[in-house]
Amino acid sequence: ISSAVVLLDDNFADGDRTNTDLPYESGFWASSAGDVTTTAGNVRLAMAGSSRRMHTYFAPDGSPVSLGVGEKLIATIDFIPEGGFVDVTSRNFRFGLFYDSVQMAQDGVGDSGLSNGWYDATGYMTQFSLSSSDTSANARVGKRTNTEGTYSLLGTDSAYTYAPNGDKVTDLSLDTVYTVQMILDYQAANLMQVTFNFLQGSSILASASLTDDGAFDGKPIYTDFDFLMFRLSKVDGAAEVVNFQSINIQHIPEPATMALLGLGGLLAIRKKR
Repeated sequence: ISSAVVLLDDNFADGDRTNTDLPYESGFWASSAGDVTTTAGNVRLAMAGSSRRMHTYFAPDGSPVSLGVGEKLIATIDFIPEGGFVDVTSRNFRFGLFYDSVQMAQDGVGDSGLSNGWYDATGYMTQFSLSSSDTSANARVGKRTNTEGTYSLLGTDSAYTYAPNGDKVTDLSLDTVYTVQMILDYQAANLMQVTFNFLQGSSILASASLTDDGAFDGKPIYTDFDFLMFRLSKVDGAAEVVNFQSINIQHIPEPATMALLGLGGLLAIRKKR
């Protein structure tokens, strides 16, 4: 999208997991650093034990992306399942876009954070299974609506209110590039449309969505975001290794802003002449 503001476009080219140089590189921090292997172009997260988490920031500390009406935030993640599958009905892959006032740039913080760091984080998430058959559970999208307790960011279902189930993510193959995508579309003052897509190439294999009407389980629409988190559970259905290939996050301005950006570019060209 030519008019988009690219917040993060990281393909891990140098194999450095903890270096941050936005928008082309963002540090990745893991709940178990020993299960993360980095090489040029790859960040491999191995499911050697219990659940594993990784998080990364796409906005500077204290300066989250604040969506206005008519704007979008789009996160696109390419990955390869490796090792093997065990098929059951559980939802083992979770990821979401969130905001919290405290950024934690270090390994080993789980998905609760340090000193109550993420318990009050706000945002949206999706759940689905990595499965090689059609026995997996349906994908679903949730809004974090319980921020008053000591609930882990992605590990506590009761911290979320979910929309009706979407499609199943089925019949996947090992050593194949897939894409997960979350689109936050702030359509009106009281309407945030959250869409999850699972793709192979340009083909959508499964999707799920949530319509936040501004009173969804008593919580207002969330419009501020600064980090992305993954959570992979060590349950039947999990791929043994998830090899992340790239992450791209774009902020799409409202149409009027895009028109002004285009006009500004035209005026700059004329001025040069």
